[in-house]
Formats: sequence, C-alpha cells, structure tokens
Amino acid sequence: MLVVYGYEASSIRDPYVNIVEKAMHTMTTTLAPTRSLLLLTFPFLLNIPTWAPGGAFQRRAMELKELKRQMVDAPFRYVQDALV
Repeated sequence: MLVVYGYEASSIRDPYVNIVEKAMHTMTTTLAPTRSLLLLTFPFLLNIPTWAPGGAFQRRAMELKELKRQMVDAPFRYVQDALV
C-alpha cells in the first residue's frame, strides 16, 4: 500500500489490513472446493433467495461484495483526504 497509496500499515491490527483479512477469510470459507463443486453441478442453487434454506451462499456473496467495495474505496478515500 505504500507504493500505490502512500500509506504504510503500522501494525497487524491496521484497519485496512483487517478489511483484507476479513475478506480473505470470508472468501475461503464461501468458495470452498465442496461448495464450488455443488454450485457448478447444480447452477440453480445460485438463484435461491437469501431468506430460503440454503441461501447462506447468497448472503455471504453480498457480504463479500461489500468487503470488496471497502477494500477498493477505503485506501482511495485515504489518498483523497491526504490531498485535501
């Protein structure tokens, strides 16, 4: 992050590092090989609503989408604030 954004992570508990760690943990548990195989075998499972049994995948996908947005936007906002 130092090269791209000019931000040096101060410790392992850095807020930007925490966002990435949380996203990686969620992604590895959501996209485990067994779950990926089920989704490839039965693609209709991708259309199950979030409230239905088996819809946990959809909820985790929405959580991953939010974490991805935070990973991109948070450092960018840091640079914007530093320039002002």
